[in-house]
Amino acid sequence: MRSRRHQMALAILVVAAQIVAGCSGGSHGFTPSTLTPSGLTAAPNGNSPHTSLVAGPVSESAGLHTLSNGPCLYNEGPPGSTFCVNWSVGGPPGETGTVTWTLNQIPTGWTSTFNPNPSPVTQQGGESVSQTVETIVTPSTAKPGNYTVKVTATFADGTHVTEIVTITITTACNSATPPPQSSLNFAEYPIAGGSQPNYIINDPPSGTLFYSVGTGNVSQMQTNGTSSIVNRPNRAQYLTLDPTTGTVWVDELNQTTVQTFSDTNPTGPLTTYNLPVQGATLAFASALTSDGNVWFTDFDNSAVYRLNPTTQAFTTIPLQSNAYPGEITVGSDGNVWFTELGLNQVGRINVSTNTVTTFAVPLSPLSIISGSDGNLWVSGGSSYSGVGNSAVGAIYAMSTTGTLVHNYKTGISANADPFHLFEDIGTGLIWFSEAISGKVATIKMSSGKVAEYTLPSGTSAGPVGLTIGPDARLWVVENAINKIAAGTVPTPPPGCGTPGPTPTPSPPPGCPTQPPTLPTWAEYNTAPVGNRPNFITNPNSANALMYFTTGNGYIASITTAGSIAGVTTLGHAQGITTDSSANVWALGVTNSTVVDFPAQTQSPIGSFGLPSSSSIYASVRASDGNVYVTDQTNSQIVVLNPTTSATSTIPVTSGGAPAGITIGPDGNVWFAETGADKIGRITVSTQKLSEFSGFNSPQAIVSGSDGNLWVTGGSAWQVGNTATPSIYKANSSGAILANYSSGFSANANPFDMHEALHTGLMWFTEIGVSKVASINMATGTVIEYPTASGNEEPIGVTIGPDSNLWITENVGAIATVAIPTPNPGCSI
Repeated sequence: MRSRRHQMALAILVVAAQIVAGCSGGSHGFTPSTLTPSGLTAAPNGNSPHTSLVAGPVSESAGLHTLSNGPCLYNEGPPGSTFCVNWSVGGPPGETGTVTWTLNQIPTGWTSTFNPNPSPVTQQGGESVSQTVETIVTPSTAKPGNYTVKVTATFADGTHVTEIVTITITTACNSATPPPQSSLNFAEYPIAGGSQPNYIINDPPSGTLFYSVGTGNVSQMQTNGTSSIVNRPNRAQYLTLDPTTGTVWVDELNQTTVQTFSDTNPTGPLTTYNLPVQGATLAFASALTSDGNVWFTDFDNSAVYRLNPTTQAFTTIPLQSNAYPGEITVGSDGNVWFTELGLNQVGRINVSTNTVTTFAVPLSPLSIISGSDGNLWVSGGSSYSGVGNSAVGAIYAMSTTGTLVHNYKTGISANADPFHLFEDIGTGLIWFSEAISGKVATIKMSSGKVAEYTLPSGTSAGPVGLTIGPDARLWVVENAINKIAAGTVPTPPPGCGTPGPTPTPSPPPGCPTQPPTLPTWAEYNTAPVGNRPNFITNPNSANALMYFTTGNGYIASITTAGSIAGVTTLGHAQGITTDSSANVWALGVTNSTVVDFPAQTQSPIGSFGLPSSSSIYASVRASDGNVYVTDQTNSQIVVLNPTTSATSTIPVTSGGAPAGITIGPDGNVWFAETGADKIGRITVSTQKLSEFSGFNSPQAIVSGSDGNLWVTGGSAWQVGNTATPSIYKANSSGAILANYSSGFSANANPFDMHEALHTGLMWFTEIGVSKVASINMATGTVIEYPTASGNEEPIGVTIGPDSNLWITENVGAIATVAIPTPNPGCSI
């Protein structure tokens, strides 16, 4: 096989949080659940709040195939298969009127009924109303996947309450072994476009496939085996399809660029992005995250690049020397995962901090995908570029905590060289190519059982990329003989249907609305480390600790269980943040000192003095390695070089009193000037200062996953100030795109802010009214929530390792609460 150093494959991830729902009755094989309240919404007439509808999500004990009316729900399931959801609704006493029910959302093509059919319920004065009904939905098809049902109850006063439940259809075929077949009845087709084909992707809208050719083309393959050149990148390698936009991303060999074209106009112009490297390199693989960013591995330079296609700004994430990163994917945890062939490791990048964590695997991993079971699946024993040992082939399963769950070797031929992985969604099988043995194989995710199939050309074929095509056949790139083979995949046992093409990821039919209340807060007294906690940060390190500062001079840690411990003392500890290497940086106001320590080990602790009389507030570390600190009293930015301990200052507008600070989507340093009604930018490469007006008393500033800057406005600097609260959205040119001022309490004083990634929400504290609030980044809708007792003076905010909201309460506590999680593909 030739040029295996330059071969790549598509890995498209569809992550879905699944909840299985069903009837409370035992006749359908479900275990009944306990109905619990799921939030309150205020009645517009001032009466007591109504209890929200409560869906009855349950766990099914033996899979949906245990239903009395059919053995296996996969593809076209048995007619009449039903799923049931219990709904319960309650109303307040003292309200006279009726409650009506509406089933206002079910999957397309499904039929539904209420059982019993709920009649309007009349409330008498002084009595409460409640009713439990059952929704029965019958699918027209029963393909594996998540299906959303929504019901609304309307009360006499016009209040609407809505609840959503997701029905997940699984298949018992996951536990079945495909029948042994010595061949998949392969047909081999010569390629158009040159030699050394690499990777292949399925394009459902066009009903065709695209493949890359190492000598410099992207070509299109029809399901009848005819192919043609459609575009000419420099040297096409790995292909990734964005199913939302139809954009095809092309990684390239020995170039400094990546390129794109549209699947609806494949012969049209290419868009080129210049990688932040000097000289030729190998952009090995790419992956797409839900925030719109694209991630690339650089094999030659041992780095990962993050691209914001809107701003065309790259972020470089350096890896260990000789890591040789291979394929890359998005895990079920929302983070980016990749292989490191040179170091026998799998790496994880936290997408909110760019922090890299690595985990050892037995031998030379190459391909990585995120399976529908929630695990990462990795091909091991690759001989790619001579790095690995081709004699030992394995498939690894790893959890998103980095734990190696399985190391499957049985059934894989000697000298197989496992190459690219691809899951056939809904069958429980992952396919992989064996580049040296000339075979393709399946591994059953539930048991690790491997079945191998020999290609017609055997060991001379050199199979690399593979996918399931629009015709439900397996398509395999044969790199060494310049052909592409297509074969019929094994037929599952009776009742399981025939595996179809991999579905195109799409948003579910319904997305949740943000609830009017949050669950119960938990509070943890900070007395062990002093009073008046200020700010809090989550480094996303392996020890899962968060760190916070206190006004009487401590830096402390807290676990998700609320266990608090001191780390070090520091005069009036104030701002605290984490850099991309998971180092914690904290500021001491009274002694103008910056300290840092590794989040994982908490030692050694470094200490750096700043110019005397500096009233330092917040800090951030930029790509030049320097730490930028806002100095409110002297209206300046202090620049600290941690290597030399040297400092310099950049004056801002007199009286500007800079406060919050961040790294913007453009990679530069941005900060809020509370006293000057401005935000400022320091261009990292030149140290040039630019300032932008129009922001009313800005306090916090955050770089959003949407590529914009988000700024809290109307800072009071103290509780009770009457400044008008608002949230600003601005671009990297400093221009205000939106000023959201509706939905705030008077004197709210928005203070600190943090994005909950993959939810579409920014969360912020309101110190003036002791509330927390969220703003929908797409619509600007603000919803406020009270804290535990309403007088805590919340300051700092972050999202913890448990995905909950964590805040500092200046009265002497740390508090946490669970926040809404959207359905897959949704942003609240």
